[in-house]
Amino acid sequence: MSKNDRNVLITYFLFLLIPGILSAALLTGFQSLDAYTVISASTLLGAITAVAVFIYFLRDEIRLYRRAPAGIINWKDVKWILIAVPLLLLVQTLAANIEILLGVEPSSENTEVITEVVKEAPLFAFLPILFAPFFEEIVFRKIIMGSFLQRWGFPIASLASAFLFGIAHADPTHLIVYTSLGWTLAYLYHTTGRLIVPMAGHLLMNLFVLAVTLTL
Repeated sequence: MSKNDRNVLITYFLFLLIPGILSAALLTGFQSLDAYTVISASTLLGAITAVAVFIYFLRDEIRLYRRAPAGIINWKDVKWILIAVPLLLLVQTLAANIEILLGVEPSSENTEVITEVVKEAPLFAFLPILFAPFFEEIVFRKIIMGSFLQRWGFPIASLASAFLFGIAHADPTHLIVYTSLGWTLAYLYHTTGRLIVPMAGHLLMNLFVLAVTLTL
């Protein structure tokens, strides 16, 4: 793992921690503030800052990616993205049914919290739709799985990175769903060699799930 990749990982973990700490401090010191507004603003500010830091540390790779013959995105990528979205939704459904058979409630605390915040502060929707796929595909597929692939083959590297992806969502009751999605995204990245495919598929899946949840 390169120094820049390590710096990206540090940035990601700081992003997971700092907005929550900042929100708690602001709401404790200024009790008149609206909680949803504070949470949304601090999280989005942290996300925008983290994106800038990610781009800085990955600037050389981004430059090479842009100059590659395949470019940032091409028609082959689009075809894979169109496959990725229904595939991810199918995997999510199958994994959720397995959890139900094991006695796990189908409702997700993470999804409920995100939906509640989005209803009160709509700009927060950018987090699950845009920022989460950007961060998670770079961290779990490009860096973590990429690092594991240097030591092990794809089966172990993909499962290990998918498991860490599931753990990172801090919703252990739905670990099967998150790990299954993580492995599917790893498969898409490994098969195509194009990070834009799992990233766009992840984005569109989150968009669909959030839209459906908001209409319920």
